[in-house]
Amino acid sequence: MQKTTFDGLKQIVACVNECLRRLQRHVADIEKRLNLLIDETHRRVVGAEKSHVLETLLETAHPQDASKPIPFFEGKLDNFCMEHNEGMFENAMTISDSSNSKLLRASYYASLTIARNSKPHPITETTVIPIIVNAVREVLGEDAAFQIATILPSNNTTKRRIENKSSDIQFQLKTALNSSLYFSLQFDESVDVSGAAQLLCYVKYIGGAEIEEKILFCFAVHGNTTGECLFEVMMEKTRYFNLDRDKCVAICTDGAAAMTGKKVGFVKRILDIAPNAKWSHCMIHRYALAVKPLPDELTFVMEDCVSIVNHIKTSSLKTRLFEELCTKLGADCVQLLYHTQVTWLSRGNP
Repeated sequence: MQKTTFDGLKQIVACVNECLRRLQRHVADIEKRLNLLIDETHRRVVGAEKSHVLETLLETAHPQDASKPIPFFEGKLDNFCMEHNEGMFENAMTISDSSNSKLLRASYYASLTIARNSKPHPITETTVIPIIVNAVREVLGEDAAFQIATILPSNNTTKRRIENKSSDIQFQLKTALNSSLYFSLQFDESVDVSGAAQLLCYVKYIGGAEIEEKILFCFAVHGNTTGECLFEVMMEKTRYFNLDRDKCVAICTDGAAAMTGKKVGFVKRILDIAPNAKWSHCMIHRYALAVKPLPDELTFVMEDCVSIVNHIKTSSLKTRLFEELCTKLGADCVQLLYHTQVTWLSRGNP
């Protein structure tokens, strides 16, 4: 009887000790979270104070810029980051294998995945962090989950990581262009579905093993789209790359008047500063112009196709029935596309 009572007391003491250990871990976890909360509150308070100091400094030291809009300062910040963050991403990914270094690289890889999938960076706190923390908690325990939660990047950190990678890509392209013997530029100015004018520029250059083609910039043009306006946009967006104009050997555009004007056209302004360049008419635009006039025997076929597409697309019910019909027939495509003059997906003018 006494032995049974003693064994029961031992079990009770063991349970009490286990409860105490769990309570200690829980208290330690609460203390860590409170410290993080205090640090975050302190950071926000200090940030608000710094914001007030910066506003006062702007009004006193730079009164001429105090009334300028936010995009003006964002442009200044972008130029500053591109000039001072060159190689930052490469340095972050090649540092030592210490614990902090691994966490930093993990942060960059997480933001890289978000950027590659074209997801908004706030998805980090709303989706990515909860998924990782819950998975780690189930597999490795509460302590590992808490450690992961403290090192995963926040929304602002993810935004900075993506900006650093963007600056690093531009820096790599700048280095490649400066080391290339020659390069060529291809421009296209068009209007998207929202009515905004876009100036798109591709660059071809001699890479390490072959000729490479990269997008140089894509910029929404505000106001007029004359040759002079497009030239000013091009000069502004290519200033960072410090292109050697003597290395430019070819320019490719469409045949629009703003591009090919003899006196103030976009091509004329570029040829004035790049004497070795030769202009060529874009083959895709030339092809589009060549196939516009259809033979009489094909015109009625195209008109019938356009009429059929318009008849289906004018009603949401007809569109759904057409999609259901295509699905039952096992068709690869179940949607009809309207005509677009930008990418020439189809013909006609619905």
